[in-house]
Amino acid sequence: MKSTSQKELSELQEQLKHDAFNIDLMNQIALVYFENADLLNNSEDHKYLKQAYDTKRTIKSIHNYAWFLYFEWAEMHHGFSTNNPICREALEIQRGTMDLDPVSFYPYYQLGYFLLDQNKYEESLKYLKIASLKDKRKDIHHNLAYSYIRTNQYREAKSVLENIKDIEDLENTSLYNLSICNLKLRNDQDFAENLEKLYSTVESMVHKTVSGYEIAQLHTAMGNYNSALNCITKQGIQSIELLDWPVLSYAIYQSDKNLWLEEMNRLIEWRINLIQEFKEGDEEDDGYTDNERKERILVLSDEIQQIQTSIKFEPQKPNIELNKLSIKDYCGCLLFGCKTHKNLSNDK
Repeated sequence: MKSTSQKELSELQEQLKHDAFNIDLMNQIALVYFENADLLNNSEDHKYLKQAYDTKRTIKSIHNYAWFLYFEWAEMHHGFSTNNPICREALEIQRGTMDLDPVSFYPYYQLGYFLLDQNKYEESLKYLKIASLKDKRKDIHHNLAYSYIRTNQYREAKSVLENIKDIEDLENTSLYNLSICNLKLRNDQDFAENLEKLYSTVESMVHKTVSGYEIAQLHTAMGNYNSALNCITKQGIQSIELLDWPVLSYAIYQSDKNLWLEEMNRLIEWRINLIQEFKEGDEEDDGYTDNERKERILVLSDEIQQIQTSIKFEPQKPNIELNKLSIKDYCGCLLFGCKTHKNLSNDK
């Protein structure tokens, strides 16, 4: 495989020598590097995508460079987050495709996805609607519904989700988001049927995108604490960190106070044992420096105090913002010319 890719790369680079401003060749070279990491020496995939973008601003050169910046370059250099400056740069670059009146759904969907990922839901709707009219791809419609939910437009979201909930919903994200809509719209029967179907998919110790823990949060929002506990137990109660799941902690407390106390004490005991290990360990054994070990001990000690405070005072019901529990689907590879995903070679 490597020899084939190397041969293709050499041929493309030779062609580029004789056609130095051919941005399609630059994109092709970039994608060969991108799909064959073993050929990379100095971020050549980024180099050629940027070269194409700098040479001529076409839909393809803008779009591909923006995709690479957002999903690859940003994480490599700053760690992925919505506040990442490279992500913001990619978003602004992608806006440039709109000035060129794209024909395919790719640029509209990519811009809409960038926007929703940056929590700009109102604006994302504009482009996701256009993309959804251009293609029936499920994730486009799912993310359109997701943006509707995040802007509290539950009827619109439900309408979209009803049409796609049974289409390759492998992780049950569409059904889960539909459940949120039915809960907010007080469609009690539909909500109950949604949760029953979701519950049937829960597998012990197998954490899918929608697991028993996510389902339990919806039960908790309805005040169905016993049902929430059933979901948590089926998924695996000892696999969750209750400090990180205050909604689930509250549900367990309301359903079975003795079980809740038992779990909280187990979390304290686990931390005490871990602190002792850090005190007795050394860098050769666990890879932690003395300062890192001391820092971990302080964090664990603070967490023990948090748990002890929770035990001392009756837990208060957390504020459950249902729209924030909704789940988006990753847009996937939208690179023009990607052979691996059989993408369009160009916008037109």
